[in-house]
Amino acid sequence: MEEERERQKQQLERYLHYYERYLHNGAAARMEQQIKEKAYQKIADLSQIATRAEVQFIEKGTNVLLQCRNVLKWSYVFAYYLPETGPEKELFTFLQQELEKTTEKLGEVLEVREFITLHFTPRFI
Repeated sequence: MEEERERQKQQLERYLHYYERYLHNGAAARMEQQIKEKAYQKIADLSQIATRAEVQFIEKGTNVLLQCRNVLKWSYVFAYYLPETGPEKELFTFLQQELEKTTEKLGEVLEVREFITLHFTPRFI
């Protein structure tokens, strides 16, 4: 009886682990319009000191960020149904972690206004 309870507890914890990450990455989809509006505002602000081509990376980066969040969201559903052990699971988990780290770095770059403004010099007419 105690073994069964422990097994069920582990299954619940495993489910919650994947579900929480699914929700976390799914939140970006629900906030997609806000995220895009914020990006367009940054582009507008920076267009005074840089050309459209120079700040276009913000729009592209935002679209990639949202796509990565969506892939991550669904990757947790897929990972939940993978066998708990084995080389496939290890490789999948490694790649998932790499995507998560890269997505977080991209998010940080897009969020930090100082990073963006330090890389552009004001244009004088």
